Amino acid sequence: PVELVFPLSVPAVKVWTLFFGVAVIILFYLLLLRFFKKSTAIVATSVFAFNPMLLLYSTEVLSDVPFVVAILASFIFASKLQEQSNNNHYFILLIVSIIATTLLREIGLSLVAVFVLMNVLKKDWKRAFIIAGSLLLVLVLWNIRNHVLVEKTVFSQTGNSPWVFDHVITSPDTSFLFELIVRIWHNLKAYSNF
Repeated sequence: PVELVFPLSVPAVKVWTLFFGVAVIILFYLLLLRFFKKSTAIVATSVFAFNPMLLLYSTEVLSDVPFVVAILASFIFASKLQEQSNNNHYFILLIVSIIATTLLREIGLSLVAVFVLMNVLKKDWKRAFIIAGSLLLVLVLWNIRNHVLVEKTVFSQTGNSPWVFDHVITSPDTSFLFELIVRIWHNLKAYSNF
């Protein structure tokens, strides 16, 4: 949004990210306040606020801090929804924050899976379907925008999702199951070297 007001301004985007950094601290405090005493929440938030990684990422033009804002917001809205299950306002805010996590990072899909599964286990099929359907609709529209409507340039990024279903390590004539096994094996070998 800041690019609409200040086009191609890196300082403006950094200030915008800094606002997200402040929002992370506030949301972290509000989330802790729901489960702990005020003094505990203040101490824990202070430790969190002066974490060097948070300070670094809050000044960089990256999606990490907005992603954490969306996650913390979804936890707060889910917690409020547990207390007031008939409040559709919190449910809509929960859906928006969940969708934001997925648009910011593909790993946000795991958060969607958690909330869908949580509603399925509560046998609240309607909310599970609304969460999954809303995300699917937004992702379809987002992909149409990115792959059909927006002109591709040499510098265009496709994201990580196309890599998930492509043969990256094995040849295209091998089965996709074998591709997944080889990927897992390579990751295990790479991580075991640490």
